[in-house]
Amino acid sequence: MKKNPISKKKSTSFLYLKYFVVGVVILVVGAILLRTVNLARNSTFTDDYYAVLIQGENPFLLQIDTTQKAISQVTYTQEVNSVKNPEEASFILMTPVNAIIKFRSIEKSSGYMPNSFFAFSSFFSHFSRNNIYEYKNINQYDIGKIFFLGKYSTLKTHDLTVKKIFTNEELSSSYQEFIEEHLRDKVVLNEKVPVEVINASGQNGVGARLAKVLSLHGFNVVSVSSTRTPIAGSTLTIRTLENTTTKRVKEIFPISVVTSRDSHVADISVVVGQDYVGKKLDIK
Repeated sequence: MKKNPISKKKSTSFLYLKYFVVGVVILVVGAILLRTVNLARNSTFTDDYYAVLIQGENPFLLQIDTTQKAISQVTYTQEVNSVKNPEEASFILMTPVNAIIKFRSIEKSSGYMPNSFFAFSSFFSHFSRNNIYEYKNINQYDIGKIFFLGKYSTLKTHDLTVKKIFTNEELSSSYQEFIEEHLRDKVVLNEKVPVEVINASGQNGVGARLAKVLSLHGFNVVSVSSTRTPIAGSTLTIRTLENTTTKRVKEIFPISVVTSRDSHVADISVVVGQDYVGKKLDIK
């Protein structure tokens, strides 16, 4: 019995349609995987410690510390919204900041609090075409990592509200205690690698403040000094093998790195030049 030509044609058309759908699915999945791989390669959340500043109506710092299995959240005043990059944020807030997420409009961040970050609606908004954020040193892969750690891991949560931004070395006792108890890197603290800070920027107080930031975070700062004349370029000299301390200090100071084997008072020397103060801290 011969097959109906129309039925045969429909069967062939259905087969082609099936191949087309499968091909489209493969292309879409491939594109997603390629995008994910590229984001992972450019990820800045590559260690156990990560801190991101969210700028909006209620700016706050969100720190993940997987070694301590904790999330620490510090809410600040809107003065923090003027901070332009992670290095300046570290300098102003007196604790290392890896990245910044900024709402393009204050109105869009109305009611957005630390816990809002872990809502599904907030998570998916980072993948929307009408993105309402600006990103500095962070991408969607990092955001996804923070989201899933905070959402599905059993992490302890610590909270603090800071009502004043500190323009000198003086901190409120509650803020300093919170930094030392919850924001300090315990691994760096235990390694005790000697670090020196040399202020070569020509700006008074910069070296002392950066040394304070490092000390509060757990770094073993053994010397703070200044050069007689300013130096244009900043450098980071490493005289020890790679460890958590060297990785952290390179994250905090994204400047030129020099490896040395000479004998010195410190295994790590941070020379803060005019370029760092001018471009990163925007101090005139």
